[in-house]
This record gives sequence, C-alpha cells and structure tokens, in this order.
Amino acid sequence: MSVRWTDSATGTVYERVGSCPPSRCKGRCCTSMALPFRADPDAEKWAELHNAEVQRFGPISVINVPTKCAALNDERLCSLYGSDERPQVCADWPRSPVDLLTVPGCGFRFEPLKEAA
Repeated sequence: MSVRWTDSATGTVYERVGSCPPSRCKGRCCTSMALPFRADPDAEKWAELHNAEVQRFGPISVINVPTKCAALNDERLCSLYGSDERPQVCADWPRSPVDLLTVPGCGFRFEPLKEAA
C-alpha cells in the first residue's frame, strides 16, 4: 500500500519511499511516540508530567512520549512483523514527514509524487 501525504501549505503530494531493513532498524519508532503540538506553557507542563521530551524543529514543536512497544524483542525488532497480529498503524508508519523528525536514520522518507507521463 502506498502512503501519501499532502502539504496543506503548498498542496504538494508526497509519497513515502524507502524501507525498514532489520539490519538498520533499531526500534526507535517503537520506543516513543512523537506528537506535534502547539508551543505553549500548558502543553510543556503536560509533557513534563508525562516524562516526555519537547523537541523543536524550526517552526514545528514535537512532544516525544516514551512508550516502548511490548512486541519489541531483545534485538529491538518487531516480534509481530509479517503476522496478522501486527497492527495496521505499524505497517502504515510513517504517515507524514513529522513522524520522522525524532527518528534519525530511518530508512523511510517522503518524496514529491511524480506525475504519470
């Protein structure tokens, strides 16, 4: 399944490309959840109360909430990969470039969708 994301500011459609090879995966996307948020004192207090890290990437603020998936094995790989037990949300990740901000070195990226010739 192709994952696409549209930049609401420009209307540009991007397609997710790449992969998550086990040799490169360190389970970083399965050990925390990055939530975009508005930068204000209340949101920062929420992050502090939830032991979450606030990160800023230019104009985008992200709360990085630690929440390790119970399906990660000792090698930090998904023990449900390839099975019907694996949630679809995992297969669809990342859904947007914001998802990748806190996962440096991820094998996925978003590229502008090339129009059919």
